Amino acid sequence: MFDEVDEVRAALIDSNVESYVVAQAQYQGRTALLNVVPDGDLTWDADGEIQASGSLRVVGFGDELLPRSRDALLAPFGQEVTVSRVVRLRNAEATIPLGVFRIIGNDGGRRSLRDGRVLDWEVGVDLADRFRMLQRGKIVDPASPPTGASMWSELQRLALFPLLRSVEDVPVPAGMVYDDRISAVHNLAALVNGRPRLTRQGALTVLPADRWLTESVPEFDIDGTISWDESQSDEFFNFVWAHSDDGQFSAFAVLDDDSDPRSVGRAGPSTYEHSSPVYTSQSAAQEGAQTILTRLVNRRSRTVTVEVGAIGLLLDLSDFGWVRDPVQGKAVLGEVRGIRVPNDPTEPIRLELIVAEVA
Repeated sequence: MFDEVDEVRAALIDSNVESYVVAQAQYQGRTALLNVVPDGDLTWDADGEIQASGSLRVVGFGDELLPRSRDALLAPFGQEVTVSRVVRLRNAEATIPLGVFRIIGNDGGRRSLRDGRVLDWEVGVDLADRFRMLQRGKIVDPASPPTGASMWSELQRLALFPLLRSVEDVPVPAGMVYDDRISAVHNLAALVNGRPRLTRQGALTVLPADRWLTESVPEFDIDGTISWDESQSDEFFNFVWAHSDDGQFSAFAVLDDDSDPRSVGRAGPSTYEHSSPVYTSQSAAQEGAQTILTRLVNRRSRTVTVEVGAIGLLLDLSDFGWVRDPVQGKAVLGEVRGIRVPNDPTEPIRLELIVAEVA
């Protein structure tokens, strides 16, 4: 969750808060502020290879930024755009960064001329976060990490952009093979039961996976409008494998009570793996496996869609907390798995939460 001072948080909770989008293009040391109209949006998807994408429509008068060459600021050849939302306070303004995005395409734009001079112009720009670099920068041949490599040293070698170290380092297991760059980054983060994420400054970091299942202390508590999804899925676990990081200690726990339709005997095995340095003995691993299975059995996941006000600008993928609907008298506690931030500041922000429910 993006950290802001109390004055900004108070302003974002106010339904009458005013804000606007600010974007800056940058390429090879050159920058330009962009005039963005309230069309399009930015969206985040926790399960996507590209976790954040979106579009902007940029307009101007006189001097134009239409991408007429490959090194133009709005061309898709390594150019990037930093997008922020500026919030008006009583006597000042606060800038909330939303992310650093690669330009992945544009519509060529259009312009109006009079007597050979540009009157006005506009261009639509498509964006994707820096995971696009990993997606396109494939490893040609399967490769293994060098001897003695650690998770963070390998992320640094593979990422192509800055890192923000967020968890303890662990050794990379011998025999690990990389098929491509982006799956390698995901597999390295999985060594600490984590997921790769991007900060709002465009740095690669690692955050815990499945916080809806394991967390109990919320990071946020906000009001919103909750929409319930009554659909069902097979996203459940009935078999836990817990082991130490080096694989020395390994234990299993199984839901074998066939009176429960989720049991291994009735539904087939669905495995949840958990690696941790706290498993320093066989008994510790066994206790951990049983604790996790109990938690899994007593909780089930559900996807809930929520609309919130400008306070949603502070939320990131993998954040965990409460959303309360005062009109319906309902509340949900879950992990943010999807975000839609419209470029029109008068529209609500939409969240998707994975909610842990007591069975």
